[in-house]
Amino acid sequence: MIDIDRVRERLGCAACAAFYPRGEGLPPARFDADSVRKFAAHGIRRVEIGGYPRAHYDHADPAYLASLRLAFAEYGVRPVTAHCPDLLRDPFADAAAREAAIVETTLAAAAARSLGAELMVVHCRPHREGVNTMR
Repeated sequence: MIDIDRVRERLGCAACAAFYPRGEGLPPARFDADSVRKFAAHGIRRVEIGGYPRAHYDHADPAYLASLRLAFAEYGVRPVTAHCPDLLRDPFADAAAREAAIVETTLAAAAARSLGAELMVVHCRPHREGVNTMR
């Protein structure tokens, strides 16, 4: 049975809109408290946070994550989804490289969860190494 209220709760997400504010191919902008403020000013209350380059969103920096947590609370914005780092779609024939990608993705998932996100977007490709990584 579909829980319509649960579906409604997830609608209205903005997918990392701050990443290319000046256009594709230019240096990424930082997703920060000001980004959260801008979302709130436009009435966007549920957002996707994202595993793009760390220059944009650094899931491994506790001070940065704490500043986002404060901004989300201050402006009434809630991260509902997270885009994982684009590591899992690469073909890793080497078990050590595959394990490093899994560890990094797990770290990103834990950081997103600590901010309140409940879903993670993961892109993978159907090749043997990708299947092994996803398992």
